[in-house]
Amino acid sequence: MAGDPYKEIKDIIIVGAGPGGSSAAAFLAGQGFSVLLLDKDRFPRDKVCGDALTPKALYWLEVLGCADSVLERTKSCLTQGSVFINDEHVLTSTFPRNTGYPWFSILLKRKDLDHILVHHAVSKGVHFIPDCKAAKLQQESECMSVEAETPEGMRTFRARLVIGADGANSLVSRAIGNQISQGVAAVG
Repeated sequence: MAGDPYKEIKDIIIVGAGPGGSSAAAFLAGQGFSVLLLDKDRFPRDKVCGDALTPKALYWLEVLGCADSVLERTKSCLTQGSVFINDEHVLTSTFPRNTGYPWFSILLKRKDLDHILVHHAVSKGVHFIPDCKAAKLQQESECMSVEAETPEGMRTFRARLVIGADGANSLVSRAIGNQISQGVAAVG
C-alpha cells in the first residue's frame, strides 16, 4: 500500500465495495495491480439482500481464498428445499453432489459477508476508503479521475481504469452513457 491515494495514479479504482467490488479488488490485487476501493458507506454496514449464498457463490469464494472465513461465520446450511404454489407441494429437491460445486448453500447476513470480503481485499493489498461517495468520473490525458465526497470534503482519485460496482444507480455506468431503466427493474 505505497503512496498517497490522493496523489498516486493507481492501476484500478473500484467504486463500490459490495461482494462484486471487493471480490474484484482482491482478485486484481492478488495479480499485482495497485487497487483503490471506494464505498459510500462505513463497514460493516447492513444491506437488505444477498443473505443466501448458493453453491456457485461458495465455489467462487473458495477460488478467491476466503470461503473458510465465510463458513466460520455462518450457522445455517441448506441441503434441500421445497416449492409450494397456492399451498400445494410441487417439488422437493437437493443440491447435486456430482458437480464441482458444494452440495449445500448457506445463510449469512449480508453485512457479515461484505465485511469479510472487504477485509480479505485489504489483506491482499487493496487500499480501502469507506465513507467516500463517488460524485464525478472523467477522462484525463493519462488516466481516469473519480471525484468523491469524503468527510474531509471533495477529493480526487486517479487510476488507469475505473470499475463500477456501485449498484443499480451506478455513477460509473451513467458516466459512460448508460441510462437508468424506466419501470420495474426487479421484483422483491
